[in-house]
Amino acid sequence: MNALVLLVAARLACWPFEVSGQGTPPADVHVPAPAPAPAQTAVSPSLPHDERIRYDISYGVLGSIGALQVSAGAVAHLPEGEQVVSLQGAGSGSVLGLGAMQNHIDSEFDARLLGARRWTFARGKPGQRADQQTVDTGAWDGRGEARLHRRKPGQPDEAYAFRSALQTSDPLGLIWRLRTAPPALGASDTLHVVDGLSLWRVRTTTVALAAAVPELDTTGIRVEGEVTPIFYDGLPDAGRSSRRFTMWMETGGSHVPLRIEIPLGPAHVVMRLVEAIRGPAAQVGAPVPGARSL
Repeated sequence: MNALVLLVAARLACWPFEVSGQGTPPADVHVPAPAPAPAQTAVSPSLPHDERIRYDISYGVLGSIGALQVSAGAVAHLPEGEQVVSLQGAGSGSVLGLGAMQNHIDSEFDARLLGARRWTFARGKPGQRADQQTVDTGAWDGRGEARLHRRKPGQPDEAYAFRSALQTSDPLGLIWRLRTAPPALGASDTLHVVDGLSLWRVRTTTVALAAAVPELDTTGIRVEGEVTPIFYDGLPDAGRSSRRFTMWMETGGSHVPLRIEIPLGPAHVVMRLVEAIRGPAAQVGAPVPGARSL
């Protein structure tokens, strides 16, 4: 996978090179449209908003290789009745000083769909202009149609459309889905996650409600994830490797992710919470218990 280091099959904005190929998307694939998802009239009180959270990212003996900051705005009420939260993620990193990258993702999380309505991901090297970066945009309309578009300097634009009976989202939408409505103990949740132009099926299972969080003096909800590469028609993509991850979230409140581990080669990529700041302007608030300061 590429620059976001496999955060549930997407990018964590800290890996400066391609970890594995993203595969070649097939042409437009159309399968029968799914039945509409049942409407949700109530929004979970755990819907995260008005916050800024910051993470340090490390890999084995190399130690810290990058940083990630994720911000959430206020809940916006749309004329159609939807409630959405704008999300932003920004990260940078390098390994041994080589291949530095900067990445930025914008996402619009729909509390009714429990996933992203649309998203934009831009990546490039430090100091590059916007027109020098690779920009991927995507959308899922809630009726089963996903559309993807890539703009890459020096190459023709690429556009794809396919139907998906499962909620299709970007990585931030997946994390907000787990935070807003984590699966019950022993239960699983499955959706599709888009990484650039690649599609992954992600199955998450809550395995503990109060598990000790490594390196932190606290407990958290432990979620295990299975990430499977697929083509747009839902068939397995043997050209990419499946992955697993483990995430610990706060046991209450808005379920801030405290730690994420992804096995990769001889070690683990580890994302550790540094601080979580809450409030309308995301300027005041107390760090999550056990969080450290850089």
